[in-house]
Amino acid sequence: MLAAALRHLQQRKAHLVLGEIEQIEAVREMRPGEIAALATALRRCAAGVGHDEGGQDKQQAGLNRLMGSVATHLLMVSVAEKAEMTFAVSSKVLKVAKICAAEQLAGVARAQALGERAGLRIVPPRD
Repeated sequence: MLAAALRHLQQRKAHLVLGEIEQIEAVREMRPGEIAALATALRRCAAGVGHDEGGQDKQQAGLNRLMGSVATHLLMVSVAEKAEMTFAVSSKVLKVAKICAAEQLAGVARAQALGERAGLRIVPPRD
């Protein structure tokens, strides 16, 4: 399902991604919060494909609430790279030096856990 959603994003077929998201949300092998985060990240990318800035902002804010800014950034970079659409990721660089170590560690751990279960490569931030 994730592979199909990413393929549709690569093909810039945002409307088909939404159907895949519904199927992903029905999966019970992942924790509900992780499913919501993954679905929100995919919706954020789909909004990018559709050039829907309001939708992008809404999904980004939702993802920040679910995972925090560090994990959100790492997840979005991973999903966008896998979907070959790095243009959809915010051009803002994560300023690691301005984030306390505990928040960085927690964000990386959250992103790594989700990435491992979803088959996404999460690269920790470097400063």
